[in-house]
Amino acid sequence: MSHDGNAWGSGNACVYENALVFDNAQVGDYAEVCCNARIGANAKVRGDALIQDNALVCGDALVCDKAKVSGSAQVSGNAEVAGRAWVFRNARVCFFARVGGNAHIEGDAEVCGNTGIFGHAWVHDNAIVSGNTLMDGYACVSGNARVSGDACVCEDALVDDNAQIYGDALICGHAHVSGDAHVCGNALVKGTAEIKQTSDLQVFFGVGSKNDCLTAYRTKDGGVELASERFQGSLEEFRKATEQSYANYPRVKRSYELLLEEIKVWFDLSDSARHQTFDI
Repeated sequence: MSHDGNAWGSGNACVYENALVFDNAQVGDYAEVCCNARIGANAKVRGDALIQDNALVCGDALVCDKAKVSGSAQVSGNAEVAGRAWVFRNARVCFFARVGGNAHIEGDAEVCGNTGIFGHAWVHDNAIVSGNTLMDGYACVSGNARVSGDACVCEDALVDDNAQIYGDALICGHAHVSGDAHVCGNALVKGTAEIKQTSDLQVFFGVGSKNDCLTAYRTKDGGVELASERFQGSLEEFRKATEQSYANYPRVKRSYELLLEEIKVWFDLSDSARHQTFDI
């Protein structure tokens, strides 16, 4: 075992080959640190964790359970990698980020801020996930995508290319956000959404008597779907639902009719829209 300063190992921990534990770092339980891996500062490696290759764990970081850090990956700051999570290649997990479950962080990806990556979520390529972002399920962020703020990407959602998700946006279901699209604010993108550019969705605030936030977006079959906290479905389903709910409230009913017409115009679904040009 190679160590420096006040570094120490305990339990059945194993540090070998050219691995180095230095400063006040601790390696305990059944953890394994090998090859050219380095554990420094106040970092802790516990449980059955494996740190190998040229990986670096430093700062006040914690790697525990059956988590693995390999390649030239770095875990620093107050970050925590736990469960069966794997951080590898040139990926970085830093600041107060938490990675757990069976999540994978790889490539040149960076996970930072107060981000939480759990489940089977996957962040790779040059993607950056920051802020208070939450990822769970089988969600994936890749390419040069950026996810930040209080955004949530979960279930089977995919964000790639140069797409940016921020604010309080929620991307879930089998939604796919790609290209140079920006999804922000309180946007709710779910189902089989297919967002290739920012104009593939519209967000409406203060809708109806409940002051709902309603998101309209294109779907993978070429249609348009609407989603809010209380509703998800087609334009026709929305029309029927609002007509039934507000049959005795003509002003509210009329406001929904005008809203639907606006959505049809924006997504080129009405006869009048086909004769107009939009500069977006």
